[in-house]
Amino acid sequence: MIKGISKLKKGMSYLIITFFVTIIIVAFIVPSTMKNSQKNTNVVAVVNGEQLFQADFARFADNMLRQYGMDSSQLDEQMTQYILNQLIQQKMIAQLAYKTGVNMTDDYIKSQIVKYFTDDKGVFQEENMNNYLQSVRLTYDKFFTDIKDSLVKNEYSQLLYSGVGASPDEINNADLVNNSNLRIKAIYLSDEELKDKMKDQLQVTDMEVAKALQENPDEVRDPKTDKTRMKDKLISEKYAKLRTDFIKKIEDMSKANAGIEDVLKVTGGTVVESNDFKIGASVTAVAETTVKLDDLTQSNAFYEVFLKLNENQVSAPIESKAGLFIFAPLKKEIKHSEGFDVTKSDLGQSIQSDKMGSLQNAVITSFIEKSKVERNN
Repeated sequence: MIKGISKLKKGMSYLIITFFVTIIIVAFIVPSTMKNSQKNTNVVAVVNGEQLFQADFARFADNMLRQYGMDSSQLDEQMTQYILNQLIQQKMIAQLAYKTGVNMTDDYIKSQIVKYFTDDKGVFQEENMNNYLQSVRLTYDKFFTDIKDSLVKNEYSQLLYSGVGASPDEINNADLVNNSNLRIKAIYLSDEELKDKMKDQLQVTDMEVAKALQENPDEVRDPKTDKTRMKDKLISEKYAKLRTDFIKKIEDMSKANAGIEDVLKVTGGTVVESNDFKIGASVTAVAETTVKLDDLTQSNAFYEVFLKLNENQVSAPIESKAGLFIFAPLKKEIKHSEGFDVTKSDLGQSIQSDKMGSLQNAVITSFIEKSKVERNN
């Protein structure tokens, strides 16, 4: 039934303008089960004091299933809980909208209901409305409330949407990112490999240890461990200096426009070539390797350095959590997509919708955390 839930989730993602993006993680809706004395078998949940009934769930589930080409035969326990979560979320969104001050007059709601059941000649068909209410087992008052909740949620969503926008720079940059095509070759050198490369220079003699202890009487603490501790300290200090000198040497090679093969002769290490990737995307290697290129490309410095380099020009070393990366761009295609002038409006709307989703998340999270939800499980 995972496929069914995935289909529902995918469908829900298209309701950005009409409804909130589904952003509420189930963990937020911490269900406190009703006590036996409080249980009403017709109630599926109570959300901040408002009851949701079996009939509400049945109508909501039927609408969701039909909208995405599914039927009630696919409604197992897992999907039932998923749909119930959506129903609870929609009730919370309506509550938040009302709490924020969004409301509509009864006359306006009535006028919208009349529109739903007005024929092509502009005549309100009350009989059609009554037949519909009977078919879905709704009273007029309940139908009125549901329509009002829906319109209030839409209005609240539109208010948020109108408060965010996409600047021309954001639209241009987003298109460049979406249409980018990059490839790199990198050298990876772990700290262990670098220390091994410098092992001859990291030798510390007994004479050096004795001299250091003599010059630093505060380091004399325990005759059994002083020499070992001081030796480790001297090795660490030597390595720090040699590492700094090593990085400076590669930086100088980068400034001299050295190629990556020339650098490799100096550094050694593991050479990794990436597959093509877009800016910001996860990066995989052409050949199987234990080196994680994402450790490089997700570092704060990577794209700033990448954009300044010419193709095949080697970078200065970039620090990662496990060692050093040195890389060169093999492919650097960053240009607008064909027909960008035509599609930029759609892209702007997409950015605006993403921003609205983030804003909604921030606004509603606080409300959810303070909400009380009881399920009639």
